[in-house]
Amino acid sequence: MKINLPDAIIALFVLILIVLTAFFLYRNRASAVSVSIHTTDGEEIYPIGENRIWERRDENGVVRIEIRDGTAAFVESYCRGKDCVRTGDIVGGSGAAACLPARVWMEVEGAENGADAQTY
Repeated sequence: MKINLPDAIIALFVLILIVLTAFFLYRNRASAVSVSIHTTDGEEIYPIGENRIWERRDENGVVRIEIRDGTAAFVESYCRGKDCVRTGDIVGGSGAAACLPARVWMEVEGAENGADAQTY
């Protein structure tokens, strides 16, 4: 079977179109928009693309959340078990973390949630 030039050009064009469509669909789905931090005082929302440190001090100590490079994580807490710190980075759309003794929790919002390692 011999492939002629017009058929090869059409096949290449269709292949390029499929790859570009998949790229743009994946890119839009994978990007998170914001980090929502909830406390007893209310809710604060920050863009996940801007690096910052969020901190809350009370009579028990300090709770610190770091937003960096598209992730958010508890980096310091006064709670005994430090489960919130051990949770690690919350990546776009993958979930939430909480420090219950400090009554602080955060979640990444604005991205389509999909399956991740914690799901299984």
